[in-house]
Amino acid sequence: MDSLLYLDTLLALVLLVGCGLTTYLFYINRKERALNQYVAKELGEIMLETQSAIQKRNSIKPTGGLQDLGDPEVLGTLVTVLVHKLGDIRLNVVDFASVANEEYVSVYVDLDTNDIVLSLNHDLTAKDSEVTRDFSYTKPDDETYH
Repeated sequence: MDSLLYLDTLLALVLLVGCGLTTYLFYINRKERALNQYVAKELGEIMLETQSAIQKRNSIKPTGGLQDLGDPEVLGTLVTVLVHKLGDIRLNVVDFASVANEEYVSVYVDLDTNDIVLSLNHDLTAKDSEVTRDFSYTKPDDETYH
């Protein structure tokens, strides 16, 4: 009879330990669920803010009709504006030879003034000035006018 009492006591202890472990795991699971819900809520808010910022940025149209910088007419207009602003520019073979084949011009847009910034500095960021890279080609292709 004593052996049955010990067996019942042992089984009761195993049951209590199992119930305690289950309660502990339930508590941990609820904490993780609450954290996940909080993170999901914050990510949802960030996503809405990002979408509204993207829509706001996409709604800003360049004032000069420079939507497609790959268009030959736009590039011609850009060269015309440069010559108008700087005056006559003479380019000779030495000028072309002095530019490395790997070199290219990065095009940035100042979002405050909608000015176009042409730069050989490919790491120009908003920290350096109020300029943000809007159009950039990480590696120029052979089809691009140089």
